[in-house]
Order: sequence, then C-alpha cells, then structure tokens
Amino acid sequence: MRTRFIALTAIAFSLAIPTSSAYAADPPPEAPANIPMQRMACRSVDAAEIARLGGTADHGVFCRWAKPNTRRAGGYKLARKHGDEARSIVFRTRDLHHNWFLDTDVVAGDTYKYKVGTVAHGGAVIAASPVVTVQA
Repeated sequence: MRTRFIALTAIAFSLAIPTSSAYAADPPPEAPANIPMQRMACRSVDAAEIARLGGTADHGVFCRWAKPNTRRAGGYKLARKHGDEARSIVFRTRDLHHNWFLDTDVVAGDTYKYKVGTVAHGGAVIAASPVVTVQA
C-alpha cells in the first residue's frame, strides 16, 4: 500500500500527516454519551476551490469543525466512511489551530460520512461531532 503525504506548515515546524488509511488500526473517534458535541460541517468542493486551498484535484470534500474550549484538548481525529468500507481515520493532528481537512481521495458523486473527535493529550475522546454525510 502506498501512502501519500501532505506537508502542513505550522508556525515553528512542519509535520507530515498521511492521507491514506495508514491510521486504519487507530480506532475512529467514539465518544462516551456524556461528552460535549462538537460542531462540524462538510461540503463538496470543485477544482477551483481546491486550488485556493493549496491542493490539486478535480473534486473533493472540505470539512471544518469548531475548536475546543478546553485546555485538555491535545488534537483531532477525523474518521471517514464510504459505502460498505469500515470507518477509518483519514486525518489526525496535534495542531489545535488546524481545524479543517481537505479530502481529495474521493470519487465524484459518491456519498461519504465524516465524524471528528477532539482528543485529550492522553488520547481519550473529549468531544465529538455527529456524523456528517456529504456527496463528493
């Protein structure tokens, strides 16, 4: 399996985040019932908008979520489900200012489901969004 990398530049460092299912063994964000809900929106984007975001693809899905209001937050995990495939992590970061993801590994016209979780420094999910469904 080949893994593609997207370089994201933070203020003082760079960090490479695989965009494939390299984190498939990492469990998707499952939140206990008593944690806060996190707002998230996803939408289909075309080549022009992808170019404005710094990407190169004909189509994709752009997701953005609310930043947490807690010092316990240590990062985000974004899970995606497509058809009969198992839900898998497609993005994770420890950069709390990077609260968006551009998914260009999608098939135009297909339906995808996304869910984001804010994780504590130890890895526990402390906030999660409901599942958001979007057609690429």
